[in-house]
Amino acid sequence: MTADSTTPSPSSALALGLAAFALNLFLVSVTLTGVVPAATFPVFVASGFFYGFAQILVGLHEYRIGSSFTGLVFGSFGAFWMATAFLVLLQTTGVLSFGDAAGPALGLYFVAWTIFTLYLWIGSFVLNRVAWAIFTVLLIALVLFDLAEFGLVPIAYGAWVALLDALLAWYLSAALVLNELFGRTVLPLGSPLVQTGSR
Repeated sequence: MTADSTTPSPSSALALGLAAFALNLFLVSVTLTGVVPAATFPVFVASGFFYGFAQILVGLHEYRIGSSFTGLVFGSFGAFWMATAFLVLLQTTGVLSFGDAAGPALGLYFVAWTIFTLYLWIGSFVLNRVAWAIFTVLLIALVLFDLAEFGLVPIAYGAWVALLDALLAWYLSAALVLNELFGRTVLPLGSPLVQTGSR
């Protein structure tokens, strides 16, 4: 997908990757807000594994068609969802217990992903504005999760922001699909914040 395009290239799998990211983020976020009981986490475990794997496939496909940025994004976040689902599975089955170290351990996990997302966010300035918004809101959510795991803010703060990010990702997925199907801009994406000579 070019920076200001309304449709991906015919061989792109971006809409699938975004739909997978949005659904997994939605399931986790809704649970962490406290709107639904934490007992629903097993639903995320199944989605995290299978839709996470779908994202990895999207990432590999994006690399194959020459898009290193989207390949990195979806390959990495697919692995993130699978790893997170694995951690939830181990904890809920009692195989793994962090004990008193749970906050710092998960905090470090989220800090690492925050650092990774920071440079993806910088790269998103040359994408459309919706894609930039997704990375911006995701970065804010991760910072709030960092703070929550170290006991500085309630985890629901990050969850509500992440829920907004899930909706943005679904919007971009829908825009890519509908704009392609209708052959015109049904859902606008906006021009990039930064223009580059190659775009």
